Amino acid sequence: MLNTGDFAFDTVAGANVQILERIEMWGYTSYKVFNPATGRVYKATEEQLNTSGNAIQYDENYLRYVTLLRRWLSVYTGKRNHPATTSALCTEPCDGDEQHSLHTC
Repeated sequence: MLNTGDFAFDTVAGANVQILERIEMWGYTSYKVFNPATGRVYKATEEQLNTSGNAIQYDENYLRYVTLLRRWLSVYTGKRNHPATTSALCTEPCDGDEQHSLHTC
């Protein structure tokens, strides 16, 4: 059961949404939801909303491994933008002249 103000994952739209209103009628429950990414307000059925979040789960240990690999490569190769790790960590394309840190990638 979701309450007003809760966040849920809409499996049909593939986005996290916020519950604005709960509508119960004739034994069915539906919700008026707000998608903050698009600004759209729409109705969703109870079956299409998932409280456990997105099905994609990130492994914390893998993220630590990639971070340590990048640090190791930057120390032992002398290159901060090693091609093996920048594509895994940076959200923007890196060229060889830019210096990125772990906080900005």
